[in-house]
Amino acid sequence: MERTTIDFGIDLGTTNSAIAVLDGVNTQIVKNNDDKDITPSAVYIKKSGEVSVGDRAKNMLERDNLCDNAFVEFKRRMGSDFEYVFPASGERKRPEDLSAEVLKSLRGDVSQRLGEDVKAAVITIPAMFEQAQCAATKEAGRLAGFTQTALLQEPVAASLAYGFQKEISSKSFWLVFDFGGGTFDAAVMKAEEGDIQIVNHGGDNYLGGADIDWAIIDNLVLPRLKEAGNFEGIKRGAARWRATLARVKRAVEIAKIDLSRKERSEIEGLSVTDADGEPIDFEMALTRNEVASLAEPFIVRAADICRKVLAEKNLPVSALEKTILVGGPTLAPYFRDILADNLKMPLDHSVDPMTVVARGAAVFAGTQRLAANPAWRAAAAAQGVFTAALKYNPVGPDEDPPVAGEVSAPDGSSVAGYSLEFYNNQTMWSSGRIPLKEGGRFSRRLLAEAGMKNDFSILLYAPDGSKRKIEPSSLSYTIGMTIKNQTVTNDIAIEIADNRKVTMVAKGETYPFRKANRDFKSNVELKAGTGDMLRIPILEGDHEKADCNKFLGEIVIKASTLRRNLPIASEIDVTLEAKEPGSIKVNAYIPVLDEDVDAVVEYKTHAPEKTWYEDQLDLDRDFLRDLEEKGDCDTDEASEALERAERLVATADDWESKQQAMKAIIEARMKLHAVKDAAAWPEKEEDANERLGWLDEAVEKFGTSSQKSEAEALKAEVGRALDRKNPQSLERALERVDDFRLKLEVDRPEFWKSILSYQYGQRNLVTDQRKADILFAQGAKAIQAGDVQEMRRVAGQLWKLLPEEVVEKAQRGYGSGLTV
Repeated sequence: MERTTIDFGIDLGTTNSAIAVLDGVNTQIVKNNDDKDITPSAVYIKKSGEVSVGDRAKNMLERDNLCDNAFVEFKRRMGSDFEYVFPASGERKRPEDLSAEVLKSLRGDVSQRLGEDVKAAVITIPAMFEQAQCAATKEAGRLAGFTQTALLQEPVAASLAYGFQKEISSKSFWLVFDFGGGTFDAAVMKAEEGDIQIVNHGGDNYLGGADIDWAIIDNLVLPRLKEAGNFEGIKRGAARWRATLARVKRAVEIAKIDLSRKERSEIEGLSVTDADGEPIDFEMALTRNEVASLAEPFIVRAADICRKVLAEKNLPVSALEKTILVGGPTLAPYFRDILADNLKMPLDHSVDPMTVVARGAAVFAGTQRLAANPAWRAAAAAQGVFTAALKYNPVGPDEDPPVAGEVSAPDGSSVAGYSLEFYNNQTMWSSGRIPLKEGGRFSRRLLAEAGMKNDFSILLYAPDGSKRKIEPSSLSYTIGMTIKNQTVTNDIAIEIADNRKVTMVAKGETYPFRKANRDFKSNVELKAGTGDMLRIPILEGDHEKADCNKFLGEIVIKASTLRRNLPIASEIDVTLEAKEPGSIKVNAYIPVLDEDVDAVVEYKTHAPEKTWYEDQLDLDRDFLRDLEEKGDCDTDEASEALERAERLVATADDWESKQQAMKAIIEARMKLHAVKDAAAWPEKEEDANERLGWLDEAVEKFGTSSQKSEAEALKAEVGRALDRKNPQSLERALERVDDFRLKLEVDRPEFWKSILSYQYGQRNLVTDQRKADILFAQGAKAIQAGDVQEMRRVAGQLWKLLPEEVVEKAQRGYGSGLTV
């Protein structure tokens, strides 16, 4: 039978990749041309432009005259603007271009082994991949020739590999510990009633086995190598020593693997040439204890992430049934011993950690129906074939899965009197003939057998009982565990004024999503035809302060394109939607202008110039100095974080170290904000009590009995935030208090009279005294007439006459032109 589901799953890894196919209820790894289960994620391009992938490409890294034309670990740079240069051919390649070459190689393995031209596949991604990295992975699939790709988070894939055919009678929690070559994922999975879903996750896109390798090289091997000859300047990223370091790294990898079985391993047969041209045959011994000691900080770091993931959901270790190990480094006994000591929970590595993700991807691929060619229905009609639009799930926990759909005749005529039959080719069960309803509609439950792929033939009968051709002529169904939905890995938010953000889609929500927010207001006026603009930054990240998150893109509303003016405080509706990771679309609708503006989503991570890092550090040093001068602040932790960022910036000489430096700067800034929030807490408490007092006054004057009850609920929310000393929760609760109070007061003359009175008291600060005097006169007339709308207009114009430093303060972060 022809495939009706994708069936092929790919683990596109940092160091190694693999492809698997679902065969019934079992997964099969498709071996490569070297008869191996895994293919190194390495690409070499020779002078002629010919591309090599896998072991041959990786071997080229060790040859002095060819190493500059081979690259590995490009997954770590997916979604960035980095380019790899191949001097021999003169070609420049993005990380997704190189990933596409790996995918093409895997496609070729399937063609050679199975004789199939694979056009669709599921490709795995780390759970912590950002939107830009997800989009780049989709692009790599397209470049590799896949017409249909679906992305799957690696922890979900690993869980499916373990649980696909497992019967789970009650709720079970698993921890997936995915320590790969270049990325780490920790995910708590819940398996219940045939479904798997992510409960919570965390990770680090720059933590993996490669970091352990480099720790061994930097701390053990290079010091000894420098004693053997002149290797001045040898370090990671040094172009002169690229081939030498590749040979050293390969030798270390082999020795490290050897230490999984022995207490001691020899690095031998390593031939290198020093800076003076002297050939050196280098040898040294590595012990398991030495390697374990260097690996331990990375393993502990990963274990700490696991504990945080559990703590965020208040899950004790005792709630976990097991920890599933994924990734080559977890094969080492010392790695498992250190991890077990830290996590204090059972470890499960019964499925090969090197191929478990590819196998799980294949399982998921079996749940994804192949997209129909848009022209198939017309082609079938031209040949006199009936067509059926089917609705069913290819995999599920039910023994009697539902199927429904609609049958159409080739000439569009009525199918009244026709009937369908579903026949299980394995068990010989038949549905009997199902009469088609009006419009060709039908529904039926099938009967499937566990432990096998059930192939059902679809038979169509005319009113006279004769058979008619129908497409599709079959469907397949397998009883097995599935996933509900993949989760959003980071908050997707909109920045508003004063360096704040409004979360549109929260971490842990699921794809697909469509979220709209109609509470945004413009905080500037745009005059049509001018060069003014209003920016709406889109952020990705979980931090409360806007400038501590990743800038994902922005909506720009340009005055030059507007047909008429956009008044201040105009409503702006923002909508975010996505079907899967890396497919976000953002739109802003401006009701007063009846215009739509689409966002430009920036799916690229940039490595700024060195001056940017220094500028950021200068800002943070000033931030720290201000905190220290105020006193009564414990700045030790923030100061240490800033010093770490300074050290990383000082040594940031390649793309990856620059990313680490950028991350360190943000972490230091977060700690500085935390110190500032703690120091300001007494003032925040006083402010909160004052604003609650204003609420009480407004409710007493204007509130109904139901509004008084609502006010009490808001006061209780503020009280909880005060008890927890959570400044972010407190600010959100107080914003709701202020919004509620304004709703009570905003249409009342007394409110706007007090606003205008306050502004009159600040008249010596206005930037245009003549204009302000005119507005104050207009405001006085409006007060006398009780004209609320006019008072509101005048107050809005007067706020625009505030000094520029006040406006600048309201536009920290990425410069949002929105407020709420």
